[in-house]
Amino acid sequence: MRVFRYTIELRDFLFYAQEGITGTVTPRWLHATALNYALAYAMNLFPEKQPYFMATAEGRNVPEYTSSLIPEAGYYATPARIENKRGMKPEVFLVKGDREGYYARNVQAEVLRVSRVSMLPPGTRFIGFIVCREDMTFPGRLRLGRFRSPAGLHLEEADDAEFCGDRVASHPVDPLVSGTRRGVLVPMLPYPLIDHALVGRCLATKFDNRLYYVAWPDDW
Repeated sequence: MRVFRYTIELRDFLFYAQEGITGTVTPRWLHATALNYALAYAMNLFPEKQPYFMATAEGRNVPEYTSSLIPEAGYYATPARIENKRGMKPEVFLVKGDREGYYARNVQAEVLRVSRVSMLPPGTRFIGFIVCREDMTFPGRLRLGRFRSPAGLHLEEADDAEFCGDRVASHPVDPLVSGTRRGVLVPMLPYPLIDHALVGRCLATKFDNRLYYVAWPDDW
């Protein structure tokens, strides 16, 4: 078993939508569904199961997965928080439903066809953890978000790791993968995360002589 702390740094603007009253907002957390399936795509794992989203007759994207854990993959990447806070970048998109749309700056158009979104800018960094049950080689680059924006991936391996229980995880937790007892709800798509979550089983790991707690998937 190996444990890594990962850093993802955006190389382009990142947009993954969450509808709000004033427009579409990109949350400041990275969902584990996005990362685990982006890694599987970059590593060409299970190509017969891709794409992981299928378009319905109404033009909506429907995920085929039930949670962020890929049982056959042998690894699990936790959700992540933003490490460095950079300003959100508002832009304007012209949209016709979920299937059609194009990006434009400073566009004047019909109100009902304009969607204002906030994107995370290049240089934004996310921090999370990856647990591997076997030796694996991960790519140094992957693509995330609605527009498959490029991002760099950097890994640091833990100095030590051992199991423990009843600890507050050092990262946001996917409640469909690791059971939580309490925490702070983070509204996101495709379903909420739990931040500052108390988990029943986790790994105590050390990076740079500092202790971190990584939630262990219940189905492993």
